Amino acid sequence: MKLHTRITAAACAAILASTALIAQQPLQYPVAKKGDQVDVYHGTKVADPYRWMEDDMSKETAAWVEAENKVTFPYLEAIPYRAQLQARVKQLNDYPKYGSPFHKGPYYFFTKNDGLQDQSVLYIQKGLDGTPEVLIDPNKWEGGGTTRLAGFAPSADAKYAVYGVSKSGSDWTQYKVMELATKKTPSYTTTMLKDRSIDTSVFAALRKMKAFLQPG
Repeated sequence: MKLHTRITAAACAAILASTALIAQQPLQYPVAKKGDQVDVYHGTKVADPYRWMEDDMSKETAAWVEAENKVTFPYLEAIPYRAQLQARVKQLNDYPKYGSPFHKGPYYFFTKNDGLQDQSVLYIQKGLDGTPEVLIDPNKWEGGGTTRLAGFAPSADAKYAVYGVSKSGSDWTQYKVMELATKKTPSYTTTMLKDRSIDTSVFAALRKMKAFLQPG
């Protein structure tokens, strides 16, 4: 018991020492440009010099993120116990996970993750006794597991469904329409929206651009 306690204490001391050593190393952050954006609210001027960073599609913002990553990742990679921590988290998450099922028309829908999949897979099942089939598997989309299913909503008659595709954590979501009976997504049924959950406004936007029911 005493030997185990001594080993544990020694390990903790080593971790604390290595962490302290890393923390002592100065980080050279990239200098952020300050713009001249000023908004007026009820007669009061409010400066917003970093407004340009909100445009996540610009080359300037992309360059800023890349510069930040060059500071962040070397720091993280230098943490001596990082690999051990990652291995333990991976071990704890290696089990099948199911999302809550929901029902629309003749179909039941649910998500499942086998354990270590980057993204959960959406399944469709016809009736309670039907055989579950893969409807949408985000792991097969481009992006190496960083592209996620950002919402899914069947239409009232369960003939169609709107689903969102979000890449690399972006606020922008590409919404598409799928014919549930055929599992096909016509190329023209697409629109881009930002910070929007799937609701009637998404269906309205698709109808407005004549993409929901017919080619443009």
